Amino acid sequence: MATVQTLPRKQLGMLLRDRRKALGMDQDEIATALGKNKKQVIKIESGAARLSETELETILDLLQVHGRQRETIADIGRHARARKPRAANRPYARLLPPSFLRVADMETEASHIYSYAPGIVPVPLQAPGYMQAIFSGDLWFQSEEEVTSRIRFRQERQTRVLQLADPKTLEIVFTSDALAAGPDDRDIMCEQLRHLLTIQSEHPSISIQVMEPKGVRNPAPDGGLTLLSFETAEPEIAFMPPVYGPSSYVEDRQSLDTLFQIFRRTQQLALDVEATTRYLKAKLREYGS
Repeated sequence: MATVQTLPRKQLGMLLRDRRKALGMDQDEIATALGKNKKQVIKIESGAARLSETELETILDLLQVHGRQRETIADIGRHARARKPRAANRPYARLLPPSFLRVADMETEASHIYSYAPGIVPVPLQAPGYMQAIFSGDLWFQSEEEVTSRIRFRQERQTRVLQLADPKTLEIVFTSDALAAGPDDRDIMCEQLRHLLTIQSEHPSISIQVMEPKGVRNPAPDGGLTLLSFETAEPEIAFMPPVYGPSSYVEDRQSLDTLFQIFRRTQQLALDVEATTRYLKAKLREYGS
């Protein structure tokens, strides 16, 4: 029976592979240490094989992983060995603390990101002022230090997704109310609009589309979603953020196919990329006047 590629197994394989490459080691060295063949190591690094606790300890010794990093990877290994729960959807933070860092790692690893967001510009496209405005309105943050930390984290996510030698493909749809601005917010929104136009011009692998927020044809008027692909044509995992708390993730094929159909439907309903550019420029003229 084939091993299911759960999120913890994919994450574990990615971390082991990145550490191996950083040390300049090849997969044959891992295979020799484990008494396995290279094909089995490839499966381990892709998340398609389960590692026993002893095997993981052997690899960590070989890769010279110590201290907190070793504890973190060992914890992921425990989740990776666990049987997959019956429910396909569950808070990923229970499995992969700290949750935000895990999602950022998955975004970095993905070759293709699909994202739909109602009422807000998605994180990869947010300008600094837009981020600051979002967090200044949140009631559950306890200190300015936490707000600053979260903004820096979002900026780091953007860097890891956008500023790569081999750019990944992003297809992003968000609703037009994400760009609404009152008299006191026009400067913030002008910065955001310029930021979006700059991304469009400098990143040909990123498509941005705007759609109307409501309507009987919108398949997802009240909930966002992000789907990730990893060097394949189909999404392999999806995240759905709630109002508060950790996102849920989906990895079973039927649910992924359904969510991908929903995403494609939002693209069909949205303005195309060229029309979106014209829309953004018109809003910039409106707010800048």
